[in-house]
Amino acid sequence: MNKHLYRIIFSKRLQRLVVVSEIATREGKAKHQGQHCHSTSLSQRPHWKLPALTVGLYSLLGFFYFTSAHADELQIRADNTAPKNQQPIVLQTANGLPQVNIQTPNDKGLSHNKYQQFDVAQKGAILNNSRKNTQTEQGGWVQANPYLVGGEAKVILNEINAKKPSQLKGYIEVAGKKADVIIANPSGIHCEGCGIINAGRSTLTTGEVQIENGEVKSYRVEKGSVTVSGRGFDSSRQDYTDIIAKEVKVNAGIWANELKVTTGQNQVSANNDSIQVIRAGKANQPVGYAVDVAELGGMYANKIHLIGTENGLGVRNAGHIGASVGEVKITTEGQLVNTGYLGAKQDITLQSQQQIANQPAGVIYSQQGNLQATSKQNGIQQQGSLIAKGKAQGKGNITLKAKETISQFGESLAEGNITYQAKHIETHPTAKLIAGGTFTHTAQGEQVTIPAYHSAGNVLNLIAEETILSHGKHLASTQITAQAKTT
Repeated sequence: MNKHLYRIIFSKRLQRLVVVSEIATREGKAKHQGQHCHSTSLSQRPHWKLPALTVGLYSLLGFFYFTSAHADELQIRADNTAPKNQQPIVLQTANGLPQVNIQTPNDKGLSHNKYQQFDVAQKGAILNNSRKNTQTEQGGWVQANPYLVGGEAKVILNEINAKKPSQLKGYIEVAGKKADVIIANPSGIHCEGCGIINAGRSTLTTGEVQIENGEVKSYRVEKGSVTVSGRGFDSSRQDYTDIIAKEVKVNAGIWANELKVTTGQNQVSANNDSIQVIRAGKANQPVGYAVDVAELGGMYANKIHLIGTENGLGVRNAGHIGASVGEVKITTEGQLVNTGYLGAKQDITLQSQQQIANQPAGVIYSQQGNLQATSKQNGIQQQGSLIAKGKAQGKGNITLKAKETISQFGESLAEGNITYQAKHIETHPTAKLIAGGTFTHTAQGEQVTIPAYHSAGNVLNLIAEETILSHGKHLASTQITAQAKTT
């Protein structure tokens, strides 16, 4: 055969014309599986032979998509069972990237695209939202999308109907006009070095997309996880980043401006501001984590908000969660466990229905705001470091509230006041509590035990409904107050 000739065949697996070498092997079952195999070799199928130069010119025009006998499994394929106006056309850029000519947007600016596979290789992919030829960062010059004669999309919805999670290993770039990008796969999303370019808002979700009046109204999440690993998820070029799934596992970095993560079985509004719980989960189910940030994982953003709505499934951070400009807010129905670094420029607000545990290596640090932790149905175990250094009026305070017991083993350092309120309060010999303002223990139960070192810049208040047991040193520049039935 002539190695400089190519054939054009229709690939049933890819559902499009592809170009293969003249020397490609047969497709189908192996010969040893019998003489009744219905697959035919490539040489037996209708084909056209074209010189290599002609094929090269045609490919530059985007007419063909090259493949080989061992084609890359990370592909983007339209869902041929979807309505025609929801089937994007997948071509190839001049430098070999998948180029998705998105479908015509409706009068609200929504381009609805459905896929049977949406996997992005490390080289990246292009979502073509340009009415004219345009330059891209990854794909060079991209030809105009003929579906956009009436105008570009404001929102590009990529809805995947697959049994497997989408594998995103490269950047998804919007060519032309900036648009919000939604990747929705109920079977899950695995991001391993993924990112978004030229989008205002990026959303990764395992929810079923709910559309009303031509707009994305909400996501109905019942299953699926979003996993970040390898080279992480770069959403730093977007104003808003949303991850909405039943579970989120972070084994690498996430970079964003305003990051919001919502987990559980919920109906979540498109802007991730309204949450309606579908199923809260069993009250006695085994303890687990809906948001799990591993030791090598991290969230790096200006502002971070984590929400978990499922009973027993909490938040665990063994890595780095840091808001460099704004606040960190975490709300969960399960445990909240920190063994890593959790920090914010402004306020840190932690709320759990179950136990909050800042373990020995854990650091929770508010640079200029307040630090507040509340366990509504359980206790707080403070073995690490709590630091609030806000110097402005009303800032620099540490407040811990628990229904049951607050156990203090580590250090709590505040520029302002420290206030502990619980049924039982225990501070152990290793504890250190230093407040630049007022230090207050309020025990709503039987006793407060204080065998530790305490220093208050102004007033030290120990208040218990029943008993205060104090074996440590108490230092205050102005006043020490102890109030209880028994001291």
